[in-house]
Amino acid sequence: MDIKNCKLVFLGTPMIAAQVLIKLIAINSNIVAVLTQPTKPFGRGLKLTTSEVERVARVNNLPLYKPESAVEIEKTLVDLKPDILVVVAYGHILSKRSLASAKLGAVNVHGSLLPKYRGPSPIQTTILEGDKVAGITFLKMTKKMDAGPILLKKSIPVKADETSRSLTDKLTTLACDEIEETLVNYLNGNIRLKEQENESATFCHLISKNDGLICWESSATKIHRQIRAYNPWPMAFTYWEKEKLIILSSATTKLKLSPGQVRLINGQLLVGTSTTALELLSLKPAGKKIMTAQDFMNGHLQIDNYIF
Repeated sequence: MDIKNCKLVFLGTPMIAAQVLIKLIAINSNIVAVLTQPTKPFGRGLKLTTSEVERVARVNNLPLYKPESAVEIEKTLVDLKPDILVVVAYGHILSKRSLASAKLGAVNVHGSLLPKYRGPSPIQTTILEGDKVAGITFLKMTKKMDAGPILLKKSIPVKADETSRSLTDKLTTLACDEIEETLVNYLNGNIRLKEQENESATFCHLISKNDGLICWESSATKIHRQIRAYNPWPMAFTYWEKEKLIILSSATTKLKLSPGQVRLINGQLLVGTSTTALELLSLKPAGKKIMTAQDFMNGHLQIDNYIF
């Protein structure tokens, strides 16, 4: 089947999904509808914010739906009668009836090398676990989350300073590079689906703001990964004089300090952990702009030997 004649419904919400949608538009896919999350309040001012996918759909005059419940999703998809669903970080679990609405099923793009890290936070978990390799998986969706047969897996190396932001960007590029050939081969029956090894499956959880709170009793390695994994959201943080202090970047050292102890040594802002001290490189105090550790030190003359 020609991708230009296949009735495709796209489901997605964040930037990674928006970029894949842009790629599908560029290859002249027959996108008959786009589903995304409803507009929601966001940020300190609770300003109503549209999803990245919605913005792309509106700019390209694509039919847009924002169903709020599983029942609404089912009805929308059944009424549309698509040939195929393409799902990228939609944010809703699709019911059996929703998946069955498409003649050729649903193809999902997942940000890990399945069966590793099934669930909603695979990219963050890749960094938290200190993996040296990351990747994407194209799979045919089933009712069981991220457990369907695999169409394609592609991997890339994870750099030592990788953040969720930078890794997401790389995996997005990878997904966009592979989406056309993968869909064409799938539609024409040229892909032999491979069942996952369910006994090897691992899982990741839905991240909350509180996951960013640093425990200085943890190891330097674990905290360093936490800082990178939760950038750009929810951001790793601690408290300085009862005010929230976001830590944007750090570096491990060989020095030893008591957990939570702050010291200035050779111009470095160091904090003790259960192993070795962590150097803080960039921070964001409550209500202020991002600053270097040096700028933060200049504004806090009594910083040496502070205890978090």
